[in-house]
Amino acid sequence: MTTGQKIAEYRKRMGLSQEKLGEQLGVSRQAISKWEADAALPEVEKLAALSKLFGVTVGWLLGLEESVEQSEPLALNEKQLEMIEELIKHYTSPPPSARSWKKLWPQALALVLCCALAVWCVTLTMMLATWKDSMNLQMRQLDTQISEVNGRIPYVPDYDTLYDQLEKQLQKNAGKTAALAACQLDVAHIDVSTNNVTLRLTAKPRIPGLISDGKDIAFTAQHGKETYQADSITWDGATFVGEITLPAENNTHYFLMMPTNEGLSQLCIDDNENELCDLKRYISFELKQADIINIYTGYNEAKNQTFAACVIESYGIVSIGGYEYYFEYGEDTYSATGDDNSALKQNGFSMSLEALYNDKSLATEVIFQQDSLSTKATFDLPKNPQKGDVVCFRFKAELADGRTSQLDSWAAFTYTGTKWEEGLFYEE
Repeated sequence: MTTGQKIAEYRKRMGLSQEKLGEQLGVSRQAISKWEADAALPEVEKLAALSKLFGVTVGWLLGLEESVEQSEPLALNEKQLEMIEELIKHYTSPPPSARSWKKLWPQALALVLCCALAVWCVTLTMMLATWKDSMNLQMRQLDTQISEVNGRIPYVPDYDTLYDQLEKQLQKNAGKTAALAACQLDVAHIDVSTNNVTLRLTAKPRIPGLISDGKDIAFTAQHGKETYQADSITWDGATFVGEITLPAENNTHYFLMMPTNEGLSQLCIDDNENELCDLKRYISFELKQADIINIYTGYNEAKNQTFAACVIESYGIVSIGGYEYYFEYGEDTYSATGDDNSALKQNGFSMSLEALYNDKSLATEVIFQQDSLSTKATFDLPKNPQKGDVVCFRFKAELADGRTSQLDSWAAFTYTGTKWEEGLFYEE
């Protein structure tokens, strides 16, 4: 593009007429028309004004460089302006004779090179200045971001300060704990039907005189976002007794609000071993191990019926209230070991063996109940079975309060079309 074409294009981009552009530059519309037709070149000061108005470099307008945009307007000194003006006069003056051109071409070439060098130096200086300003702006932004990050980092005191704060807090907590001369939290009642546990708190304040009539005492339990209040509270002037009923859930914590020598304080009264924080164990019941060591089929002539017999495994494991008990079978004896040897009998533990015919209950036989023990269970197999029919077995354990647990056995019989055959049963 020529200089005139560039001026015309940027004038149109800015939505200016030739007359409006001439008014801004202090020239006539005819002068603008000559520039755009490349019939004349603008004076040096007009070139600088066009460069500033269009936001481009003078070098780009004259076709001396490819870069269009400039960050700051050209600032040419007087000498540079004179050199550029000489260059323009050279191109706008009538062409000399052939003999004169031969004499002047070295000077003209030198002048053009000097002008180009001057423009290049000015442009480089402006680029360096722009780069410096950009770097300064980025540094200021980085300093601002660092200040914002430092503002979000909490103050961390030194080791000695942390130690002093911890010691003060421990002393404060010790003062609150010392407010109780005795504290006992026990399980008062378990309701398996509703999965609720009632706990009883018995506490003796060290200074009973701080409590007036017991109305300023509160016993609460916290599980997650749920808070449970005491069902009943009694105060006889020396001892506080409160009962609270809540679901048997884990991660439960207990608090006592009462007057202390530091004022009204909330004391955490979880027991030291944290046993009562996990209440599910008090209603848990699971049969963990019991199995069949041998199964076989026979024929009952009196009933004209094929039967299956199972010899019960000689030992098993049952979990009650978070404690595991081991029970063993002898020929005519039964024994259990655990935290309490009689726990199984006290809880009314019984166990049955159920036969399932094609996933439907066929029959159930009790193999243990209190002192009654059977080491073998016998079931009549179905008459007229179909090929592929399966009889498998399941242990069912039960406590007197209604809790049950069951455990499938690997043992099974499959009807081949002619007979019942022992095999392995895998439930899908």
